[in-house]
Amino acid sequence: MTIPQARIVSRTACEQCRMCTDLCPRYLLGHHIEPHKMMRALSYNLEDVSELKIAQLCCECNACELYSCQANLHPKTVNVLYKQKLAEQGIRYQPTQIEFKPREAREYRLIPSKRLIAKIGLTSFDKPAPVTQLEFRPESISISLSQHIGAPAVPVVAVGQQVNAGQLIGKIPDNSLGAAVHASFPGTVTEVSDNSIVIKVGSYV
Repeated sequence: MTIPQARIVSRTACEQCRMCTDLCPRYLLGHHIEPHKMMRALSYNLEDVSELKIAQLCCECNACELYSCQANLHPKTVNVLYKQKLAEQGIRYQPTQIEFKPREAREYRLIPSKRLIAKIGLTSFDKPAPVTQLEFRPESISISLSQHIGAPAVPVVAVGQQVNAGQLIGKIPDNSLGAAVHASFPGTVTEVSDNSIVIKVGSYV
């Protein structure tokens, strides 16, 4: 469904039950995203969307569309719509909080994977599958600094530096939404660019 179609259907059928918010993984982790308020905003044809900056907290996991909404509406798509409007007006969400505490109800609102599989029509594919053990030994790896919809990570390592598996190699830019990047193998950094970090795996060079 296109964004205009989703906008029309969601505006006319949303009953503000809050299920999209109550089961939103980011909301349950303590973030201040409330998809039902984005759905409510559709009824007002807002030109100034500065008060809807919380839409930028949506990670587009699609849990609200694929599972939470009992009317099969499109909260995620509506969040995407307001993200676009905010970008057009040059408005960015500025966090006022650094540490977040999961909401007390989180442990009771986790989505059962079996029910999710059934709801999206994949039950017939949910069968045991053999796993073949493979040993992966690359000579070098290239780790992208932009692996998500947020700001690219900033390198914190230099060429020639030795790194261990799990070590931080890219941090989140100041005042930005993003994700830190870590080394997946131990080795030596051989190349650092704005887009990626290359690590020679194994014995240090």
